[in-house]
Amino acid sequence: MNFFGFIFLIILYYPLLFLIIFYSLIIKVTNEIGHVPEYNNPDPNKLNIEGYRYLIGITGVSLVIPLLVLVVGIISFLFKRPVFKIKPIHFIISAILFFMIIITIFSSLMEWYGD
Repeated sequence: MNFFGFIFLIILYYPLLFLIIFYSLIIKVTNEIGHVPEYNNPDPNKLNIEGYRYLIGITGVSLVIPLLVLVVGIISFLFKRPVFKIKPIHFIISAILFFMIIITIFSSLMEWYGD
């Protein structure tokens, strides 16, 4: 695997960073308040989480790039033209990570965060 293949592989696992940052915020808030946060309980604006908000916003917006890479990779494997000799398991794991992000976006935790 060459340098660009390595960068491509890192981009495929980028959604994991979003999940780690978001759920570390949930764990931090849960430890502070003693229960899993719910809508308007506590108000996220009253907690000291500006750094987390910035990181989640940046990683959330930049998830477009890994999604495009995933689509290109899946299309390339459908046409039997593998991209940078990356194994299909990496694309499967990336797809699972995106599925987990979709589940997170529609969860009550994201509803609390968006409050």
